[in-house]
Amino acid sequence: MLSSLAADCPSSVEKSLIEKITNCSSNCESDDDCAGMKRCCRVACFHAALTAELYEIRKLRRCDRAGKFEPIQCDDGGCFCVDIDNGEEVPGTRTSDDAPNCKAINTCPDVVCRTSCPYEFEKEPNGCRSCRCRNPCAEVKCPQGSFCVMTAVSCFQTENCPPQPRCVLNLCPRGEPFISPVGVVETCSAKDQCPSDFWCHQVGFSSAGLCCPLPTRTVHSGSCPAATPLLDRASVCRFDCRADDDCSFSEKCCYDGCGMHCKGKQATANSLLDLNYSKYSSHGLLRRFRNFPLFFWWRWRGQKATSC
Repeated sequence: MLSSLAADCPSSVEKSLIEKITNCSSNCESDDDCAGMKRCCRVACFHAALTAELYEIRKLRRCDRAGKFEPIQCDDGGCFCVDIDNGEEVPGTRTSDDAPNCKAINTCPDVVCRTSCPYEFEKEPNGCRSCRCRNPCAEVKCPQGSFCVMTAVSCFQTENCPPQPRCVLNLCPRGEPFISPVGVVETCSAKDQCPSDFWCHQVGFSSAGLCCPLPTRTVHSGSCPAATPLLDRASVCRFDCRADDDCSFSEKCCYDGCGMHCKGKQATANSLLDLNYSKYSSHGLLRRFRNFPLFFWWRWRGQKATSC
């Protein structure tokens, strides 16, 4: 039985739907509010119930009447032989035509790679593994000023949705984001995850940020809410800011799925301490009362020692 939970929100939305936007009111809050094979999908500034797009079904192998996998399967990269019991591709059998010889299978040579690859290894034309790292952005053509970034996507079940390549505008205050040797703009969540000439610009992009060229801009305390790239843009992406110091002290410059704007920061334990420190340190009050709790502790201890 097919379910919308086995599918993702559509990768494109009819222009007529976007043109109907008069406000940002949503007609659903979750998939439970949608009928049939529809899912509650984010479009521009609102959510709407849209027909789900099956993304796994194209990977299914064909079966015969006996319930076994057909020995020859094909996809966009050619045709190949499979194990009829489990459907796994037999290495070394992939060809560019539609007639691989499954009776004369050539075994792949043992390959020992001295490196690890974040997105697996590329395969040779015959299906055997190579030691070249796969670039998932190789076939993605981004418009000028945008970069291909591997990002999490909004799915009902996260195990069904590995990171996907998306074209994202340059979010760095200056220069271009760091591109890994694989050819992908990697995300970061800490300064030590970037090369020495870069800093981690955490703007809420998929709960993280991008490695941007130095110098580091002022970073306000708190954090930005997580946002995934929008597939359809109702209008040109707005950049009201590029970094936190373009916003007031109580705000952070955050990614909204398209552009960036100043937004009230999410408070953390450290941000509350930073706020209190910045508010009072210039008046010397922190220096005056920094031993205040210690004073009361010693006084309580002395009373306790003499109470008996």
